[in-house]
Amino acid sequence: MHRDFKIGMAIGLVLVGGAGIWIGTRPSLSTGNLPGRAAEPRISAGSERPASPPAASRAVETTPSIATPPLTTQPPPQPAVRTHVVRNNETLSQIATQYYGSPAKWRQIFDANRDIVKNPNSVKPGTRLVIP
Repeated sequence: MHRDFKIGMAIGLVLVGGAGIWIGTRPSLSTGNLPGRAAEPRISAGSERPASPPAASRAVETTPSIATPPLTTQPPPQPAVRTHVVRNNETLSQIATQYYGSPAKWRQIFDANRDIVKNPNSVKPGTRLVIP
């Protein structure tokens, strides 16, 4: 097992190195030819590199931006808060079944109403609960 791991690591290293060399030798895949970026002039043997203009006279190249809709000043709509008024002999499990389809989700209702409901086993009739 240990020997297989070493062989796999060696093969992976060779593959990654080969891929890096292959990508580095392809002019079409090098990072110098990205869209919106001027390609560097190629210098042949025996020729001089052209002098670049001073920094102040260089034109600033910008990429066209995608039109974005204007920002609105209105806040996003808040979700409506659901409430439920507890009836006689009603439990949090029954309320959870009514709103969520599962009695096991009673704890979500209890957690949202901890300041109102102190004991989840006895909820007083007429209590207004927030249903998250």
